[in-house]
Amino acid sequence: LATMTSMRGLTNFITDIRKCSSKELEHNRVLKELSNIRNKFQKGARLDAYSRKKYTWKLLYIYILGYDVDIGHVEAMQLITAKTYSEKKTVNRYVSNQEDLSLYLQRINRDTPYVPSCSTNVMNC
Repeated sequence: LATMTSMRGLTNFITDIRKCSSKELEHNRVLKELSNIRNKFQKGARLDAYSRKKYTWKLLYIYILGYDVDIGHVEAMQLITAKTYSEKKTVNRYVSNQEDLSLYLQRINRDTPYVPSCSTNVMNC
């Protein structure tokens, strides 16, 4: 929660969604945000860790709202190799379906071969 409150863009997005008076307005706001995130991710390596984390949280929120999220999976997985705990925690929260989980576990096993139970422990989160 502390992570989200320090991200003004995320807080503003959630506030905008909550202020929507109809499902259509919410849908339009989500599409606008997805377009913005897609454009940011297409720029590639220019994203700093803060931005990558913020956009990943936004995608997670959009997913929780029930919308399909077909972007950002690779960018979210890049947070696995981050240096800070908050970035790694973000990707833990993001993993939402079997494909993401598979990629995540492969990355963990590659990065930490000396801890055979590491990926098993992620499954229990």
